[in-house]
Parts: sequence; structure tokens; C-alpha cells
Amino acid sequence: MDKFCLVAMMLFAMQRNMADHPIVDVIDAIDRERDILTRAAFLEIEFVNAMYKCLIYDASFGVYDKYFDNEQFRERVLPL
Repeated sequence: MDKFCLVAMMLFAMQRNMADHPIVDVIDAIDRERDILTRAAFLEIEFVNAMYKCLIYDASFGVYDKYFDNEQFRERVLPL
């Protein structure tokens, strides 16, 4: 698991009030919601969703806000 997936999992957990749940519970919740998508593809969608909420609705994800400006993360989810 790379750093992007870990950050996206934490954003997923924060959006669903699961921030203090064990990571195993968060992964189980991701697997229930992702349906036929791969876990990585689902986490990319979750990251974009969180970035949208941060930019448009001025929502804050605390220390995770800095990852929305990370060039490597943006290249992974945004088209050229």
C-alpha cells in the first residue's frame, strides 16, 4: 500500500465518521462500498471527492489538507 492509498483511506474514514475506528473496519467499509471497482480506483475517486469538498465547500480535513496540493497525488487523479 502506498502513501496515496493511506491518505485516501483516512479521508474516506473522516468523511464517514470512522476516524477512530481500526483500519481493518475502514478497509471492510471500503470493500462494501466499492462494488466492482478495484480498491485503488475507488480510493482515487474518494480522494477527488474530498478534494472537491475542500475546494468548493471549504471543508477542512485537518492535517490531510496539505495532500491536495501534493503534485504527485494530483497527477494520479487529475487528467493532464
